[in-house]
Amino acid sequence: MKIRKIFNLLLLAMLMSAALATSTNAQDPAKEALNNLLHGTYASSASRSCIFAGIVLGTFFDENLAIQPVGSDSLAQWNAFSTKVTYNGDGTGSEVGGATFLQNTGAGSGPVNCDLTYIVNIDQSFEVTKQCEINIGDVPFSFELVENGHIQRGGGVLITTMAEPRISTGVAPGFPEGFLDAICVQSATQIKLSGQ
Repeated sequence: MKIRKIFNLLLLAMLMSAALATSTNAQDPAKEALNNLLHGTYASSASRSCIFAGIVLGTFFDENLAIQPVGSDSLAQWNAFSTKVTYNGDGTGSEVGGATFLQNTGAGSGPVNCDLTYIVNIDQSFEVTKQCEINIGDVPFSFELVENGHIQRGGGVLITTMAEPRISTGVAPGFPEGFLDAICVQSATQIKLSGQ
C-alpha cells in the first residue's frame, strides 16, 4: 500500500513538472510573436546630442550624472544619423548608414554600423539595445545605445527616444578608459521601406 502511495506521489510530481515545463515553454511563442511585430527595413533619421566628461583627464560623471569636479571643461557634440535599420522579426537586427557630427572642437562624418537586439511589449512599445561602431577618419569608435520606442501605423512608422539619461560608454584605440564616456539624448523617426 505504501509503495503504491509513493508511486502515485512520484507520478503526480512528474505530471506537475511536465505541466510547468509546458506552460513555461508556451510563453516563448508569445514573445516570439510580439518580436515578429517588428520586422522589415526602415529608413531612419536620428538626432543625438552628447556631453563628454572624460575628454579632460580627471573629470567624470558622478552617480547623479553631473560632471565632476564641478566646473570642469567638457566636450559637447551634436550628431545626425541617416541609416537603414533592419529588424529581423526575432529580436535581432542591424543598422547601417552614415553619421555627421559637430562639436566645439570641429566637425566630421563617417559610416556607422550597429548590431541590435530588441524586445517588443504587448502594448507595442519596444526597447532596442545597439552595439555601434562609427569610423571617424581611421579611428573606429564603438559605443552602446539603449532606445525606447513605439510601433505606429501598423508597423509603418517607428518613433524612438532615450527614455532616461544614462552614461554611454565609448571605446576607441589609444584612448584611456572613461575618456569617451558621454551622456546623450537621442530621438529618431523610422519609416518602413516599400516592399519590406
